[in-house]
Order: sequence, then structure tokens, then C-alpha cells
Amino acid sequence: MNSRFLFLLLFISLKILYSQEDTTEVVFYGGKRIFYYPDEELVILLDSSFVRYSIYEVKACSIVYDLKNQILQAYKKNKEVIFSAQEDTIIGEELHFNVKNKKGMMKKAKTKIGDGFFYADEIWLIREKVLHAINCNYTTCEYNPSHYHFFAQKVKILVDDMAVVEPISLHFFTLKPPFVAAPFWFFPIGEKRKSGLLPFRAGRSKEEGFYFKRVAYYLVINDHSDLTFYLDLMQKKGIMPRIEGIYDYSPKAKGEFRGAFISESQTKKRRYSFNLLHNSKFLFKTELSAKIDYQSDAKFIQEYAEDKIEWLKSEIYSVVNIKRTYKNFGQANLYLENKKDFINNINQFVLPNFSFSLISRPLIRNFVNFSPFFKFENYYAIFQDTIKNYEQGLSGNLGLFFMPPLVRNLHFGNFSYKKRKEIMEEKW
Repeated sequence: MNSRFLFLLLFISLKILYSQEDTTEVVFYGGKRIFYYPDEELVILLDSSFVRYSIYEVKACSIVYDLKNQILQAYKKNKEVIFSAQEDTIIGEELHFNVKNKKGMMKKAKTKIGDGFFYADEIWLIREKVLHAINCNYTTCEYNPSHYHFFAQKVKILVDDMAVVEPISLHFFTLKPPFVAAPFWFFPIGEKRKSGLLPFRAGRSKEEGFYFKRVAYYLVINDHSDLTFYLDLMQKKGIMPRIEGIYDYSPKAKGEFRGAFISESQTKKRRYSFNLLHNSKFLFKTELSAKIDYQSDAKFIQEYAEDKIEWLKSEIYSVVNIKRTYKNFGQANLYLENKKDFINNINQFVLPNFSFSLISRPLIRNFVNFSPFFKFENYYAIFQDTIKNYEQGLSGNLGLFFMPPLVRNLHFGNFSYKKRKEIMEEKW
């Protein structure tokens, strides 16, 4: 009895021992030439050397790995030092990293944040996904040297979250005096939606002079909607506020909108644009879809749009459609449209089109089906600002369809009525 108890106890102990996971993380390292000094517990890796530990990887020309203190040092020679942590990569000239507590520092470091490029004299890894940087430059310009950059003495980077900068100043080319400065700045840099200031662009052009574009604040309202407020500051044009919004309450409603306005300082003209895309469903199976596209003049998009595809637009088109379905009865549809052709100076309106149809019902069982439909149209067009065309019409079908095979394609009951009027206005 005792031997059986001891055997069972031993079996349980061995099972627990071997079922425990080994949490020790192995350090892998290599290079074309490896030197090991056992007394100092020191490994020196030369030529295409690397060290991998947990989520971290270091590549350099030479790496010194202190096994006793778990510290590695990497140096630049022919190639720069590359420090990677999953999808994040920092490139520099010299790295000091403690493998045990996962803290470190890199000199003359550079990395990419969002759509821009980040440089710093020193970047310190304080803890996982938290970086401190000293004497930093940031720019979205791809040229080297860059046309402009932002400088900050201190930056705290919360990877995949937020960057906090203090103070910050803007410099053009290699000029040391700042063009503009601010005591602090912060902006989100992660993929997760988070409110905050966004990076902006600066530059100079012949038409706009010195400019700051996309100075923005991103506001997360809730899990389904957000807003972005923009300011474009242009020396020769003035200040143009813009707004963008997105909402998604599927399946009830979904859409996006954007608008811009400027009162130009040179021409004194007030110019604007507004765009909306919307789809929604509400009471009694009513569906609303809308596409609104308005702008003050033909050249607004060409002069201010950042997307070059938008420059090619020669007309704008807006439409609103409201459709309501009556279960086992029929469907009603209200349609409004506005189309403006800037090249030919034609403005067309459909205000409104209304149609109604009933589902097919037997009028005489197995002989005649009844499916009526009618449509009202109200069309209005302005040509060259002088010719105005009006057209109203009513059309439909009584929807009498014969069912027997010999007369199946026979139907009648079509009707239509149209009224036209044209007015020409002379302008002096």
C-alpha cells in the first residue's frame, strides 16, 4: 500500500515538473568571425554580426556581448546599426542595450514615424514601447537635405500611441533661426484611433507663398464616428479651415463628409466646397442614399485639392434618392438631382422625380395580372446663364398583363404626357 502511494506521488511530481513551461528566453548570436573570452565572459562578433533575443534583433558590423552583465554594444563601420523590435526599426551609429532589463540607448538614430522621418542625437529605450529622444528633427520631406524640418530638444514616444514634443520649432532648409515655434506639440502615431494633433506640412510655392498645410486636430467622438479639423495657412491666399467626418452606424447609417472655405486675401472672393456620401435606413423600411458635391467655382478643386485626380474634374454631380417599400403592396421612390458642367456652363436640376409601383396582383385569376406604375418628372436646365429649359412629364403603365401562353407578351395601358417651355434671357 505504501509502495503504491509513493509510486503515485512520484508520478504526479514528474508530471507537474515536465508540464511546466520553460520561460527562459534564448539569446541567439552570430557573425563571420566570433571571438570568445571565457575569463571575462565576453563575446565579440565581427562582420555581418547579429544578436536575437525575444522580440529584439540587432544587426551591425561589430557587436560586443557581455554575457555576465547581459549587455551588448553595437558599432557602425561599413554598415549602420539596425535595432528592430517586431515591426519597429531604428537605425543608428552606436547601440548600448541591456538584454536583461530591456533598456538601451542609440546614438545618431533615425526611424520612420507615420508618413515622416525622425532623426535624433540620442534615443533611449526606457521600457518596452516607450522612447525618449534628445535633439530631434522631424520632416515629411523626402529630399536630403530636407526643404524643412521641425526641431525639438525633447521627445517622448509612446510606440503605437502618442508622441509628445517640447518645445518645437520650424526651420526651412539649413537656416538655424526658427520660422515659428511652440512650447509643445503632441500627435497620435499608432494605428488605434486616438484624439490628438496631427503632423502638418510646411513649404513655399509661387502661388501661395509660405504655407502650413494640414495643421489638424483629430477628434474621436465614439467607436462609430470621428472628426478632423484642418487649417491651411497660406501667405498669399489666406486661411482656409476644413473639416472631415466619418460615421459608421451600420446597418442603420453610414457615410462621410468634407468641407472647405476660404475668403481669399488677394481677390476678396469667398470660395468653398462641400462633399457628402450617405446611406441610411429608418422607419417603415425607408432607404435614403445621397451624394452631394458642391463648390463655388470651376477652379476651386484645381487650385486647392491635394489629390491630382481631383484636378481633372470638369463637372460636379449631386443626387438624393429616398425609397420606401410597402410590404406586400409596392414601392415609392423620390429622386432629386443636380449636375453642373463647368466647361460648357450647364446647370441641370431634377426637382423631383417621383415614381410609384405596385407589386403584381391577379386581376382575373390565371388570366390577367395587374401591376400599375407611374412616374412624375420635373426637369430644369440653365445653358450659358441665358437659356432656361423647363420640362414636366407624367408617364406610367396600368400594368395589365395576360397570362395565357398565346397572349403572354400582350400588355397595354401605357400613357405619357410632357410639357416643355424655353426662356431666353438677354444679359447686357
